[in-house]
Amino acid sequence: MANKVSARFHRPLPGGGFDSAGTAKQGKVEVRGKISVTTYSKSGESLKASDLGLLTIDWIDIKHENAAAGKEGREAREVRYNWSDQEFYILVGENPENAGSHTLYFNAFGDTARETELI
Repeated sequence: MANKVSARFHRPLPGGGFDSAGTAKQGKVEVRGKISVTTYSKSGESLKASDLGLLTIDWIDIKHENAAAGKEGREAREVRYNWSDQEFYILVGENPENAGSHTLYFNAFGDTARETELI
């Protein structure tokens, strides 16, 4: 694995959530943190729910530490998540980012892998 995930914030979400079958369920959480990518591959990097301390990812937003790229910051560096492959890709404009190290920040919601916390 070429990345290290560090969860910095874990908050149980009050009220109900639903599992993938639509059954009401406690155990939804919000997780925020940092992903340190040591060797990025243009073919994508694996990021599974278990890496974030989740059983399933309902929603995820990943941002690059240095969002401005290119000459004078005219291009945007963005991170896209592929749900079916459970991988993320770093792009500059519409082109894959060069190999190397990157720092990313994430905000995700899903089913916790921990015991359900009653609030």
